[in-house]
Amino acid sequence: MFCKACGHEMLDSATMCVGCGTPVKQSGEVSKALLVWGWVCAVLLPIVGLILGIVVTVKQRWGHGIGMIVASIFFWFFWIAFFAELTTALY
Repeated sequence: MFCKACGHEMLDSATMCVGCGTPVKQSGEVSKALLVWGWVCAVLLPIVGLILGIVVTVKQRWGHGIGMIVASIFFWFFWIAFFAELTTALY
């Protein structure tokens, strides 16, 4: 493996370059699994909140249901933006 910053040859298990000191990003299965779970939660949980908000709005109280719908939409955009940024930062 070679350093992306200076081109110095290093071991595959190295955490930083001996030549220039640049940290080496170690990609692993844990970070990929975490990223997948993050995307699943970022997409599915707000949808569940949206569905529950609609059910509460129709069956019980308008105020609580509308609040759940608005919060679900807000968190949906927030988490998708967060994990999109995290995806570009990791890979």
